[in-house]
Amino acid sequence: MRKIKIITDSTSDLNEEHYKMLDAEILSLGVNFGEIHYVDRVDITTEEIYKKVKETNKLPKTNAVNVGEMLVSFEKYLKNNEDIIFVPISSKMSSNYNNALFAKEELEKEYGDHIRVLDSGSLSSGIGLQLFAIKKDIDDGKTLDEVYELAVERTKRVNAEFVVDTMEYLYKGGRCNGLSYFFGKNFHLHPVILVQNGNMVVHKITRGNLNMGVDFQVEEFKKCLDEDNVILDHIFVTHSGVEGQDKYMLDKVTSLLKDPSIVEITRAGSIVASHCGPGTIGLLYIKKR
Repeated sequence: MRKIKIITDSTSDLNEEHYKMLDAEILSLGVNFGEIHYVDRVDITTEEIYKKVKETNKLPKTNAVNVGEMLVSFEKYLKNNEDIIFVPISSKMSSNYNNALFAKEELEKEYGDHIRVLDSGSLSSGIGLQLFAIKKDIDDGKTLDEVYELAVERTKRVNAEFVVDTMEYLYKGGRCNGLSYFFGKNFHLHPVILVQNGNMVVHKITRGNLNMGVDFQVEEFKKCLDEDNVILDHIFVTHSGVEGQDKYMLDKVTSLLKDPSIVEITRAGSIVASHCGPGTIGLLYIKKR
């Protein structure tokens, strides 16, 4: 049986140790401030993004991995007689998925049908959760088609939601109107953003400090636990630019579990930072059904 190589993009927001465990290659998206181009996870940090936004009062533009980069990445594994499963950010948030389909079609002419491109329907560690599940299926000896079919079904059960501290980035990025921004800023409103059908939608508006949004997410998680509807393999608390809320959420979540070691804190990367801003924190897990 051919080895199956996992490839993902930099929006999956895992750490280097995770990627080594997964034996995964990461293709980085771009972050642009005017004419200056940066590579996500390589030469710009979330803190630098926040600083530049504050200085310029403008959000950066993000761009997908181009087809040429994908061709180079994919081909080196095909030449080594390996199959590939590529897991990018949701197709509704980036052209990474469609670019990968173009690369797949081109490479099939020479190497045959050995690439699967999964629309994760998610972002950040919501993708990371799927990568760990895919790795388990690969280690269990499943074929490329079996791995892909299981992964497609699993995308519908990923719970990825975040609360944001400021609506400034959502407003500047065109994801909320001026009136919503005004009320959010002046009445301490914090939207909880849920990834649903591949898009980011407002799931709940919480009022008060950021911990109110954290509490709401933990309550939702507890309901799923009580209904035996959480896969207890990996759970991520993923954040960007918070001040203690990551530990606050971690303590609340682990207090509900028999095995607290399955919960890990990860840092959101440049792409989430560019769209959601500082003070973003989420709880991500996969449901059983």
